[in-house]
Amino acid sequence: TEGIVWVRLPELAPICDQIHMYSGNPSVFTHTPSAVWDSDYAAVWHMNNNPSGSSPQLQDSTINNRDASATGAFVAGDLVAGDIGGAIAFNGSKYFSVSTVPSNMTQTTLEVWGKPTNVSGIRSFLFRNLGPAAGGFADFSAEGLDLYAALPRATAPTGGCCNGVSVQAPQAVSANASVYIGATYVSNILRIFVAGNQQAQVAGGSLAQ
Repeated sequence: TEGIVWVRLPELAPICDQIHMYSGNPSVFTHTPSAVWDSDYAAVWHMNNNPSGSSPQLQDSTINNRDASATGAFVAGDLVAGDIGGAIAFNGSKYFSVSTVPSNMTQTTLEVWGKPTNVSGIRSFLFRNLGPAAGGFADFSAEGLDLYAALPRATAPTGGCCNGVSVQAPQAVSANASVYIGATYVSNILRIFVAGNQQAQVAGGSLAQ
């Protein structure tokens, strides 16, 4: 069996040409999950925690401790098998929220694994409500078969009704199919990716915070 994994090693001897990976045996050695992610990562949620447990249920793997609390009647059975480890099943009314989010960002990256059970309506993977005075909202969502990424701009476009800049990836999602999606905002360009491949991009302005 072959696989591709990302690792971060604190040190590596010059003559070393291999590393060993243990899985499912926490007694082998002391491990520190937060050491995997450097300071550029705002939060990492693996969706493998019991959503009906004590709040905050969803643990952030970075040193930022942006653990998320559940809203809605989650049950233990909502923790299901995913393509990689555990996953959490949502029904459209249940979600997780965090109390602190990054600010003063000039660039950002969002990445999500999702598996919609249907392709009707709007399904948000990530959502941040800033309010109309602060630029609207940041949203990473699917509407029908199309995938959208939207971020708030500090100033509204000429003739526009709102501050957001958005980009669309048509026919990017399917019912009951896993999809790896991402979006980046670098040098005032918003790009959207599916399975690592860029689907579309649009120019924007500076981000609202």
